[in-house]
Amino acid sequence: MAITYDHVYVDVETTGLDPRVDEVIEVTAIEYNLSGEVGKLITYMCRPMSGHVPKKVTDINGITYDMVKEKPYYLKDSIRDEVAKFIARRTLVGHNINSFDIKFLKIKPLKTIDTLTISKELFPRSRHSLGLMCEKLNIKFDKKEAHRAEYDVRKGVELHLKLNKILIDKSKKEENLPIFSTEKEQIEESIKIKKIGVIPTEEDKQFFYTQSYSYSRIKTFHECPFKWYMLYIKKVKEPERDYLVVGNACHKIAEEAGRWCYKETIVNKIISYKGRDLTFDPHIIFDDPSKISEYFPGCNGLYDLVHKLDSSITDYEKVSMPDRETYDKITNSIIARLSITDINIIGEIKYIMNWFYIKRNFSISMNGVLIMEKKLAFDKDWNIINDFFANNVFFRGIIDVIKYDHKVVVIIDYKTSRTMIKEEELENDMQLKMYVMMVYHFLPRNSYTKIIIKIDYIRFCKEIVYEIGDVEKYVNEAKQWVKDSIKLIETHIINKDGTAFQPKRNEHCGTCFLGEDGICPLFNKKFINDISDPFNFMIRSAEDCVAAYKKAEVLGAEYANLMKKCKEFVKTSDLSIIIDENARLGFYTKSGIDISAEKFALLMLGKNFKLSDFIKAFGVTKTSLEKIQKILKITLSDAEIESIGEKTNRIEFKALTQEEINKYINI
Repeated sequence: MAITYDHVYVDVETTGLDPRVDEVIEVTAIEYNLSGEVGKLITYMCRPMSGHVPKKVTDINGITYDMVKEKPYYLKDSIRDEVAKFIARRTLVGHNINSFDIKFLKIKPLKTIDTLTISKELFPRSRHSLGLMCEKLNIKFDKKEAHRAEYDVRKGVELHLKLNKILIDKSKKEENLPIFSTEKEQIEESIKIKKIGVIPTEEDKQFFYTQSYSYSRIKTFHECPFKWYMLYIKKVKEPERDYLVVGNACHKIAEEAGRWCYKETIVNKIISYKGRDLTFDPHIIFDDPSKISEYFPGCNGLYDLVHKLDSSITDYEKVSMPDRETYDKITNSIIARLSITDINIIGEIKYIMNWFYIKRNFSISMNGVLIMEKKLAFDKDWNIINDFFANNVFFRGIIDVIKYDHKVVVIIDYKTSRTMIKEEELENDMQLKMYVMMVYHFLPRNSYTKIIIKIDYIRFCKEIVYEIGDVEKYVNEAKQWVKDSIKLIETHIINKDGTAFQPKRNEHCGTCFLGEDGICPLFNKKFINDISDPFNFMIRSAEDCVAAYKKAEVLGAEYANLMKKCKEFVKTSDLSIIIDENARLGFYTKSGIDISAEKFALLMLGKNFKLSDFIKAFGVTKTSLEKIQKILKITLSDAEIESIGEKTNRIEFKALTQEEINKYINI
């Protein structure tokens, strides 16, 4: 009997990550079936029409331009047609095929299977590159051979076969699994579950009294006591989410770029102050701060030096951002330092930080002293502890940037989140109060007269600035919140009726690893979704989100609940959600004007309009202002429109292409 090969695994090597400009330089496909039988393999080296293979690509896969310069073009010389003919009507498989390979292949198969997506669903706590997943499943993987298409497809087939077996075994076990469980078996020997809470053990209590706190730890408790208990008492390790990796890398790149600009700005000030005929390299000031007093007598540290320079000179070369080459080196060094190898994560980091580079200007905030990524630790009496990880630390936190200039303290917090806090919400934001409290106990009280907080949204390249009015009040509210929160946690740790640390439903349930692993006694994600039931449909992956968004976009109000779930998922999603070709689903800011009814009425009074005209114009908005002008047969100047309105930034949830983003976002 002839063997049937109903699957084709494919892998491509390319000149870059952007399918709009980068090209295929190697493509390999192999046919196989789920019984593990492998058939024919085809492979092609391809010449890029650009006539160039970047060095960074060669460094990864070893392919040079000399190796492909005599080869056929992928599109022009019908290699794509040969690959498509080989795939035919079979299922196409690949690792990250839906987000990467398929866009370069420019082929539309009947069905695809993405082993990266399966890996993320089955092993949410792991990293998901092809090599790491092979190692996890005991598939021999030679890193020296990796990143060549033929080697990767053979290993990819092995990975798919193992993942498929796990899915089959998992499906059998879960056939009779309830959607939600109110009572369940003991999850771990050390956890006794009664109803949907836990009974803390004596060991738990002893461990509790050694706890230290931070804003994020306390926030976790208020969101879900069960998650707090699992993370900080039972020490169940949360997987390293892709979005956390992206956020951490973007934070560090922004900080490093700011540090570079600050350093170069101080160097330029020293050159301006001393003259260009220096007898020493001014960069040494940062490499060895003890040299400051040697070259600048009377200056005891960087603060004294900066104050001396700022009070003596006004003309110096300002540094707005690192040059592109330096910035790329900073970006790549951070990615390497954090050992990030997933091509999707790297692409997302570079996408975000490219916007940041284009729109950011550090030169406007380079005066004064800047302290980057300041780690602060305190004891129970809020005294500073120099050792961040000391046993007696009660509360700790890290502030991205503290700027200290002429008795004004500016706290800068970089955020990579997909939503922006509203300015009117800043006064009651507890995280900001934590920052103020830490600075209050870090700096001498008489050394500053004002504290300003700047939230720098990296994705939007926007800053929100808030000046603290009553510092003492802010600090006391922060301390009270910490005190009340710990007291509440204590009531749980001594609770013996089985209702302590109960899970609490919140917007993060859909992406919580405790639900993914079936550990949460309230929220169990191991059931089949039905998108026709929008209230019970759960968004668990990017594919779910795309399906829900398209359904909600078409059906409108009927599926408003699906759109709400899409928003919640995007807020905590690993990477960008791509809708259709290149449209990224997310939250975008758009500038506009809110028309003041009172100011509009006063303007009309000045133009001698009648009461009936006022009735026609009642409830006027920016969108209806043009129509009202036609009805009243008037034309308002730009200055008049500006005088009756207030500029505002609205956040809208949309799927936009890069071209639309460029036009849409006012940044």
